[in-house]
Amino acid sequence: MAARGLAAGRTHQKSPNFREKLHWLGYKLAAAVGSKLKLARPLQKVELAMSTRGSIMTQRACGRVQRLGIMLVGLVIGGAGWAAESPAGRYETGYSNLVAIASDLHQALDPAQRVRFDPVPVLLANESMPVIRPGVRTVGGQQLWTVEVSAGFIELLNFLSHAKAIDGVDRGFYRKSVASLAGVTGEAGLPGLQITQRKAWAFHTMNHQVSHFNQMAAALLGIQMAYHRLGYYARYAPQLAQQDSQSVPIALLLSPQEWLEAVSRGAHHALKCGFGIDGLCALFEGLDKMPNRPAWTFQFLPPGARAPKLRRQLEHTEYEFFLVSDVGREF
Repeated sequence: MAARGLAAGRTHQKSPNFREKLHWLGYKLAAAVGSKLKLARPLQKVELAMSTRGSIMTQRACGRVQRLGIMLVGLVIGGAGWAAESPAGRYETGYSNLVAIASDLHQALDPAQRVRFDPVPVLLANESMPVIRPGVRTVGGQQLWTVEVSAGFIELLNFLSHAKAIDGVDRGFYRKSVASLAGVTGEAGLPGLQITQRKAWAFHTMNHQVSHFNQMAAALLGIQMAYHRLGYYARYAPQLAQQDSQSVPIALLLSPQEWLEAVSRGAHHALKCGFGIDGLCALFEGLDKMPNRPAWTFQFLPPGARAPKLRRQLEHTEYEFFLVSDVGREF
């Protein structure tokens, strides 16, 4: 499974045995934390009648306190999954993280769909352009759905997740860093972050970097899998390659409604594995504010899509996920 604790970027995991017990131990610890903080109705179960935005935000706040408890328990039992203070210029996050996250996503599928997917993403090691896309590969004579990721995509996630983590100690750093990619074609890789903050590689910052990386990766992998699950890849496969063999992002072929459905399905899939939506929201918001977006960004955020609307939809997806999960626990 992927790394645990805050570094895993997880929010909620419906799973039995040890992790289930750990979840509820964190829940109880978070209740105690909420009591100390004098929070109103800390960690109350969500009422079935909740429908207003205020109620949704209250539920999300309770969820964050709950996740604080889970994080503290993870620290107490040994700190598994926490990032060490990293040497400058070195990331602990990479292809192995994507493999672990994809394995979690694969296990969360229903059996009928699980057998149709290759659980291991295909690494395009020589591709410096940021690329993540659905594909197919033949394994043992059987054609399986898969997700292809490039070395440039991993570089992009490290760039964005670290910039977002530094933003916590240097406000505005994320926006400036994403804007610096506006003129980057990606063919020669990405520029390095212009870091001046002395805490940029500190333990706390890098722990958040791992969390953001995993959240972004889980949601984006989930979206690519949704392209398969919804039948979009099969429908648009003939149009995914131009005559010059350059791939066309599937997001540019889908209708706005189809793309939003895939995003929602992918985010829900990530939530089932315990990965939150904040990383995906940060990705959308950064790209949405980028001036003169280069072509490679359209695979993540097609023209016309707007981050504020996407955040509202993702918050609604998260709200419904937690509501159903809590109702299931009640009964």
